[in-house]
Amino acid sequence: MDKIYLPFGLSYTASEEENLWLEKRMTQMSPKEKLLLGAALEMTPVKTAADLINLTFQLYCYELCYPVKDDRGLGEYVARYLEYGKDQALAYIDREKLGRYFRTRQAPGLFIGGAYVSPNGLTGTLVYDGSNLADLKDNAYSVKIKLSSASNREGVWLRLPDYAEVSCGKPDELRIALDTLGVSSLRECQALEAVCVLPNITNLLKQYDLLEELVWSGSNLGYALEERGHGLPHFMERFQAAMEYENCDRLDLALDILVNLHCYDFVPKTENIIEYGRQAAIKDGLVQPGTLSAECFDFEFYGKQKIQNAGMILTEFGYLGRNEKSFYYEYSQKENGIELTM
Repeated sequence: MDKIYLPFGLSYTASEEENLWLEKRMTQMSPKEKLLLGAALEMTPVKTAADLINLTFQLYCYELCYPVKDDRGLGEYVARYLEYGKDQALAYIDREKLGRYFRTRQAPGLFIGGAYVSPNGLTGTLVYDGSNLADLKDNAYSVKIKLSSASNREGVWLRLPDYAEVSCGKPDELRIALDTLGVSSLRECQALEAVCVLPNITNLLKQYDLLEELVWSGSNLGYALEERGHGLPHFMERFQAAMEYENCDRLDLALDILVNLHCYDFVPKTENIIEYGRQAAIKDGLVQPGTLSAECFDFEFYGKQKIQNAGMILTEFGYLGRNEKSFYYEYSQKENGIELTM
């Protein structure tokens, strides 16, 4: 085990494999994630690579207020975004006092890099046990885009979704990334690379005319994935099966499939065909539970026949087919995009 020194001034023991994993993860962190991790390292003891790896999966346990440099800025942030105060009210609020109260009474934390970070009360889950490194996936995003600017050619990663539009304008990933790049809008940025959490969606930079459109779509994908079809059974398997069914390799089509999942009939691979056939036969009124007829009914054959009659095909994730419900296209209007060269 080697001792590795972090850019935050701390050190930890790590194997070569652990260090390579951490190096890759930290290289692809967004500016927001780096602020959260820097603060977390100040508040949480890290002695081994396992501690640090687990911490990178626990950043959701910390709340970030940005941009905030002192108690006055924190008070303004609290009034504006957390208590949703009107701009007119700010003139009558002692912002420094409010920030100090928030920091000392409600959310003790620390100022770091132009932000204020504090624990939010959530308990982090330990995902790395020292032996499952190959199973750990950095997939807590919908789309990530590496952006550069005239003053920052190396670039930074923007990790979507950005929640500013759904949280009363509270600055999030996009604002922090733009500030780090020294620009005020995406029009001053160039996209160097883009990756989607869905492995079938590739060549993202060729799919959109404008960088703003890609960012907007990436955030919408994130919101939809978090909603999980509003409780639709087998949501992720159904979505993946539908994308396979539609030969989907575009983000705009994936978004349309997401909002039209009710247009697909689906039987997951994990579901027993005999039980599926049993439930279908009962629902169709062919047998009554607990009768002799039910004991002699070929539920497996009936289940397979129902699947075949519905025009379902076998995908990697289960049987799926289009039903008669109308499929509405909202996102995928263009056949071909233009590579982003902004």
